Amino acid sequence: MSEELKPCPFCGATPHRGLGKIWHDSLHGDSHQDHVIKCPHLCVTMTGSAEGVAERWNTRAQPRRTHDD
Repeated sequence: MSEELKPCPFCGATPHRGLGKIWHDSLHGDSHQDHVIKCPHLCVTMTGSAEGVAERWNTRAQPRRTHDD
């Protein structure tokens, strides 16, 4: 979970990283805890595994290319 995070894609703020609530698998009863990355200005919040959520947070859509490019 040491991956450097990019700023918020909406406002540019430095994101906060933490742990979500503990939840239990209804079939097996196993407990799980998601990792959370969120904008301090509440623009966006993402949850998931430690590696997956950081990768998704840092993924940015590529601008559309015009015919002149």
